[in-house]
Amino acid sequence: MNKPLQEWANENKPDDKMLWKDAYWNQVMFVRDKVAGLLAHTYDEYKSMVRVVGTHNSKSILCPVYFIELEEGVRIYMRYNYYNWNISVESLHTPITCDFLGCFSDENYGYCYVEGMEDHKYGTYAENNKKFTVCIHDTYDVYVFFRALKRLFKIVPKQD
Repeated sequence: MNKPLQEWANENKPDDKMLWKDAYWNQVMFVRDKVAGLLAHTYDEYKSMVRVVGTHNSKSILCPVYFIELEEGVRIYMRYNYYNWNISVESLHTPITCDFLGCFSDENYGYCYVEGMEDHKYGTYAENNKKFTVCIHDTYDVYVFFRALKRLFKIVPKQD
């Protein structure tokens, strides 16, 4: 499976009777709008940046495993289960050396259950800052995490 996020989300939208339906759409829109908006260089890149490469179930809802590949040689896999975000980062070239402003702690690594992305569960950031997995409980901290990556890689919008 490898589909654009919006296409996948529309095909797999939860039934209206599902209690967590709004939370499903909130996570999809957060990744689509906020995360991709931070990391994209162009509008075309923004529209196609986030792909769904796997799934997992939470609250009886099929949820996406997101994939983002940056032109800076970084691959990101992430999933949300309505309790926490698990994010795996693989940098093909550059170690990820930036201040994440406390948005995650390697001590939370035990909460990295990575449902749907088990093949992409890596060790802690302290063990290997080129290939690591973090567990973040707060969506605002996920935003900070991606702001830190944007700053590290000096990602700025280009004119289309």
